[in-house]
Amino acid sequence: MLENDFFKEIQSYIFEMFKNNLKPQVVYHNYIHTLEVVFAANEIALAEGISEDNREIVLLSAWFHDIGFINGFENHEENSMNIAEIFLIKRSYDSKKIEAVKTCINATKIPQNPLNIIQKIMCDADLFHLGKESFIEKSNLLRLEWEQILGKKLSDIDWLLENEKFVGAHKYFTNYAFTNWSEQKSINWLKLQKELRKAIAKNDEIEQK
Repeated sequence: MLENDFFKEIQSYIFEMFKNNLKPQVVYHNYIHTLEVVFAANEIALAEGISEDNREIVLLSAWFHDIGFINGFENHEENSMNIAEIFLIKRSYDSKKIEAVKTCINATKIPQNPLNIIQKIMCDADLFHLGKESFIEKSNLLRLEWEQILGKKLSDIDWLLENEKFVGAHKYFTNYAFTNWSEQKSINWLKLQKELRKAIAKNDEIEQK
C-alpha cells in the first residue's frame, strides 16, 4: 500500500471524518470497511500489474468511496465524489486524475458496471467480502445497519432471499478476484441456500401449529 505523506494525510483525514461525523448506527459502511477495501484494492492492483499512477487512483478511490455516508445513505456515491474532489482540488491534484477517482467511486453503484481495469479493481475490492469466510459476519452488520438507519425490517426469510439472490448474481471482474475469491463465494452462497431452506421449514412448521 502506498504510504507516502500524501496518503498518510488522506488516511488521517478519512479517519477523522468518520470518527467525528458518522452516525454510530452505521456499523458496516464505516472506517473499518474502508480500510479493508483499501487493502483489497491494493492487493488486486498489485496482482493485476497496473501502473503506479493507476494504483494511486484506485487507492484514492478506495479511501473516499464511502465517506459520503457521513451525510446519509441517499446519494452517498455522489457525496463521496464531491468530498474527494474538494479534498484533492485543495491539494492541487491533477484534474484528469480527480475525474478518474470520481468515476471509480461511481462504478461501485449497484448494479456494478465498470468500464476499465481500475474501475473493475474498485468494484471487486468493494465487494471482496462476498468471497471471504467473514461474509456472514459482514452481512449481519449490513442487516443491522439497514434496520437502524433505514428502518428496513426484513424477516429472516426475506433477508436470506435477498442475499442469496445478490450473491448468486454477482461476478468478480478482475482475474485476481475471480481466481482467488470465487470458490469461497460459492461456499458462502451454498450456506445462504441452506440457511434459507431451514428458515422456510421453520416458518412452515410454525404456521402448521
